[in-house]
Amino acid sequence: MKQPGAYVVLFAFRQPTTIVVGRLGPVRFQPGCYAYVGSAMGGLAPRVTRHLKRHKRLRWHVDYALQKADVIAVVTFPGSRRAECDLNDAIVRRTGSVQPVRGFGASDCRCHSHLHYWPGAPSGDSALDLLARVASSLP
Repeated sequence: MKQPGAYVVLFAFRQPTTIVVGRLGPVRFQPGCYAYVGSAMGGLAPRVTRHLKRHKRLRWHVDYALQKADVIAVVTFPGSRRAECDLNDAIVRRTGSVQPVRGFGASDCRCHSHLHYWPGAPSGDSALDLLARVASSLP
């Protein structure tokens, strides 16, 4: 059986990059670290593997960004409860992230965005530590 749950993809841009992101249109990504929060109730491994492929049909907002970004890490949060929005809220509360693009990854919920931004690009270890602290605050 495929394990459902939520996930976070951490990625970075080294220089300003503009990408047309589906119906959102042109999105300007500034240099720094980004986190995208998603859910995969049909299975974490297939969804994350798909996102990480370079050549694929672009379906989700994050797919567009990942075509040109440097992936830092992926963290999964297995569980049968939809925790995506709780995880998203916890990242804002615990890290003070900026949510630069209204509606990014949040077309099926009431969240402002599921994309987070920090001007500095942390190493993989510090990014994972950040997410571990966030995960410890989840209900």
